[in-house]
Amino acid sequence: MNRDLTKILIAGLAIITIVSAAEPRALTPKLKEFIHPVWSPDGSQIAVSQSGYRGVWLVDSQSHKMTQLTDANAAGFGMAWSHDGRYLATTENQGETIPRRTAIRVYDVKGNTQQLLSDFTTRLTGTLYWSPNNQGVFLVGHTPLQNAFFRLKNETPTVGLDFFSIQGDQIVSYNTASQVVTTLGTDSRFLNLQISPDGETYVCEKLGGGLRIGNQTTVIADLPRGERPRWSVDGQSIVYQIATDDGERILQSDIWRVSVDGSQVTQITDTPNQIELNPSLSPDNRDVAYEELTSRQIFILSLTP
Repeated sequence: MNRDLTKILIAGLAIITIVSAAEPRALTPKLKEFIHPVWSPDGSQIAVSQSGYRGVWLVDSQSHKMTQLTDANAAGFGMAWSHDGRYLATTENQGETIPRRTAIRVYDVKGNTQQLLSDFTTRLTGTLYWSPNNQGVFLVGHTPLQNAFFRLKNETPTVGLDFFSIQGDQIVSYNTASQVVTTLGTDSRFLNLQISPDGETYVCEKLGGGLRIGNQTTVIADLPRGERPRWSVDGQSIVYQIATDDGERILQSDIWRVSVDGSQVTQITDTPNQIELNPSLSPDNRDVAYEELTSRQIFILSLTP
């Protein structure tokens, strides 16, 4: 499927390694339009959505048995697993009217219960990130930042949580105790911010192309191309896609991976006849799940010989 192992130095930035890989295994049926796989931290399940991000299904990573968790509108867009794999947080829309009324709902996938963490309102915008202690979720991109943390019921408040967010189109950090906002990047415009599992590092897309990896004090790496980044469970690498389009539709896309320090970039797929999107690594880093646009399926690809 892919080219043999090769190493290329590009502009002194990083070593690009093109790897061989096994044939992908289908996780979902053909033409059912399943999208956006997100691997659970314990490796047992993969959360997926359908076209338009409607609903969420849990797919057993071994048997491929599918269980529908919800059919709520837009529930799959910002869904996020807690770091212990017990909870799945979603933002869901109420009805079809515009402006959308959105709420945050958390599902206990081990105990088959759920919690509504907010009222339905037109003021909730952003994507979800779990606090490192699993006490609740930050709504990344939400304004004001003082109201961006939603704690699970019966959890004791933790003082002084730090998190990254996007305000306007700039990266900021925020401390819930001091309420100090620090702007971290003004040299570009940013979107689709993703925070590492330990909360210490971020990756985001640069408007116009490329990825940035950084922390509270440093820009760690800038990559010239990349979209839809997602962290590995151990926080040591990031998978993403590099896609080509004609302004209206995606023509081609492959999956790549970068180490957290930006020193090694790996091309995982090299498939002109397939369009791989939205990758998610298994917790042991041995497999990657992704959606394939042509077949409208979710696949799993082994990264080990």
